[in-house]
Amino acid sequence: MTLLLETKRYISYIEDYVENNQEYRELKIYEIDAETGISKEVYTMKGLSADERMIEIFATDNYIFIYRYIDNYGKLCITRVNRDGSNPVLVMDENGEVVMQALEK
Repeated sequence: MTLLLETKRYISYIEDYVENNQEYRELKIYEIDAETGISKEVYTMKGLSADERMIEIFATDNYIFIYRYIDNYGKLCITRVNRDGSNPVLVMDENGEVVMQALEK
């Protein structure tokens, strides 16, 4: 998925990996300067379950929102990070509760 905000583009990439004989997913978000083409990784979310098959990102002037759909779209978690990848916050958990809980990076 690619988002364009001003001269910055945000691209997400999902990679599967195995750790301790369990399959996990890792989400990486990159910022690309549209004028120079220079990219940098701004945020990584590790340890996602294999059930999280659909992940979308949305950007505002201040934040990147990560929508994680779990169990074939039956549940939704929303995480917010600053556009530089700092200050990750779980906004809504898989039960639909607004929690606004800081996450460790």
